[in-house]
Amino acid sequence: MSGRRVASHRLSRTQELIWASQRLHPATPLANMGDRIRLYGAVDPDRFVAAFDTVVSHAELLRTVVAEGTNTAHVLARPPRVTEVIDLPLGELDDWSAARIAAPIDATTCVYDSVLIRHADDDWTWWIDVHHVAIDAWGAARLAEATAAAYGHDGDPVDADLTEVVATGFFTHVAGSDDDATAVAQRAAAWIEDAAAAGPNRPLGLF
Repeated sequence: MSGRRVASHRLSRTQELIWASQRLHPATPLANMGDRIRLYGAVDPDRFVAAFDTVVSHAELLRTVVAEGTNTAHVLARPPRVTEVIDLPLGELDDWSAARIAAPIDATTCVYDSVLIRHADDDWTWWIDVHHVAIDAWGAARLAEATAAAYGHDGDPVDADLTEVVATGFFTHVAGSDDDATAVAQRAAAWIEDAAAAGPNRPLGLF
């Protein structure tokens, strides 16, 4: 396990169900929630990596790992993994994505898989895949917004409190409490409606 623990808690009921399903099918990517976000324009990869690290540092759920063989989660002090930066021709992106999503995320070491892919100097894709034990569809959408905010505009990072951006409220860390299924369904429905309106491969507003 990477990083010092700063807290431990029992998974919520919803998380336990997701985690039980993953443990029953450990070689299947049942809980992978992968997305490709296209980035058009000159991206500073170091700045992007730092921006996502900032988001993870603000988001306890993204620094949470599940203790192997248990229903206990540990929150780490630091991001457990750094975003990879790779070069890949755009024509190979679909095959690469298919292979990447087929590998289940190991939530005992890190709940996310973040890769910044350079196709050309002004053509990029951000691959972000998060285990469902840590996030829902609404939270995944807010994750992109938070990363854009941390990256900033016009060359200057935005000095902003990202707490409200990354706090999805989907899973709770209070032992013994349940999630509000109605609220979750409402947020998921709103996210689906927004995603449909935005169209496929919505670009992330970094510029």
